[in-house]
Parts: sequence; C-alpha cells; structure tokens
Amino acid sequence: MSQLSFAAIILAAGSGTRMKSALPKVMHPIAGRPMIAYPLEALRPLSPAATVVVIGPRMERVAAIVAPAESVVQDQPLGTGDAVRTAMRALDSRLAPRGSIEDVLVLYGGGRAGLANKLFNAIGGLAGILRQDFEGDVAIEATVFGTYDHAHAAAAQHAE
Repeated sequence: MSQLSFAAIILAAGSGTRMKSALPKVMHPIAGRPMIAYPLEALRPLSPAATVVVIGPRMERVAAIVAPAESVVQDQPLGTGDAVRTAMRALDSRLAPRGSIEDVLVLYGGGRAGLANKLFNAIGGLAGILRQDFEGDVAIEATVFGTYDHAHAAAAQHAE
C-alpha cells in the first residue's frame, strides 16, 4: 500500500454488551487509555490519506476521542460487512477512479486486534481480503486484520 493512496477504516461500533457495561467497547481503558487510541496511534506513522471510524448510534464520546479522524454512524448493527460498506460510502468520492485512494486498510477498534502491535504483526492475524468492485474494472482491496475465532464461528454456524 502506498502511503499516498490508502485509507484506513476502524470498526468501532460495538456496544460492549458482552462486557456488561454501558460504556462502548472501544472506550474501555487498556493501560490507562481508551482501547480505540491504540489503532489510531498505530496508523499515525503510516499517514493514511483518510481515516474513517465507524461508530454506533449515541457514541458521541467515541467520535470526540477519535477526532480529527472522520466518524460515520452505522445505524443498525448489521455486522462487519455493513460497517465497512458504511465507511466506504463516506470515502466514495476519494476512491479511485475519481479520487486518489486505491487501497483501504480495515482495522478492528476493540478487542485483541485493536492493540497497536497487531497492526505491525499482521501476518499472524490476517483474517482475509475483501474485494469491492466498482463501476468498470476498478477494484478497491480492503485488508482486515483480526483473529479468527473457530469456537465463535462454529457457534454462529450452529445458530443458523
């Protein structure tokens, strides 16, 4: 990815329900700082052309902490793909062929993958490549860093 032509999307819309807390997941402190501070810090030396943070409704505090990064609201929790789609809409005019951004890096704002060292040790946590085709033959590739939880995936399959 070229420093001049990539954008970063940070997924931070999780409410933290399983944490049994009214505090959004990414606002929980790790080493005295909100969880969301770590992926933002990891991105800083990479100088993305744009950073978009996907938040949930009523997460104004998260938007304030991530500023000057742009925040977009995922109105309903419809999953990771929908969150990425929400951010991609915000980036639309800046994406090739109309704009200069050709690559999109997608990071989790909370959980194990939200820690800064995951970005720099991404090979072990590479979850997959998403491909979004636009008009014509232009494609934007988004790389998602995270961990694959086999137990969670199996439980989700069983629930279907």
